[in-house]
Amino acid sequence: MTTIPYATRQKIAAQALSEIDFARQAKQPKFPQWHKNEDLYYNKKINVEAGRINVNLNEMQSFVNTFVSKINAPWNFEYIKGEEADLEKAKIANAIKEKDRKGGDWDAKALF
Repeated sequence: MTTIPYATRQKIAAQALSEIDFARQAKQPKFPQWHKNEDLYYNKKINVEAGRINVNLNEMQSFVNTFVSKINAPWNFEYIKGEEADLEKAKIANAIKEKDRKGGDWDAKALF
């Protein structure tokens, strides 16, 4: 068993942390819209000014459930060889995928 030198581990860790920080900053502008959609889905009441009535219609959950019910096509993909040397690897990967598909019930899991 070989060990990675300390300096190399530090460099890899620094790069990973830098990439995580970059990804978080890239997602930051999208958060308000995500939170708005989550509030609609979870039926969070919005404070309204005095004298107005706030009635929740629960439309978001029914929209999501209807949308998800339309996605009924099973996943279908296949590994292909990039180079001639990769042909055996592609065959093995496809065999593993097919065996897992039968035992893992992925078609049903893809719906939720």
